[in-house]
Amino acid sequence: MVYFYCKILQFMLGKPLPPGQRKSLNVFLKDIINPQHELALLADKIDWNFYL
Repeated sequence: MVYFYCKILQFMLGKPLPPGQRKSLNVFLKDIINPQHELALLADKIDWNFYL
């Protein structure tokens, strides 16, 4: 039964990308969003450690 679940998980995750391709697809959120947007500024003011 455990083997079956592992095979399903492996199928859902897909094949691993080659190392060079993985780096080219790695885009950080900070490179996409506008840091001056009001929601980004609000996120900087929230004490996120409170929720851990």
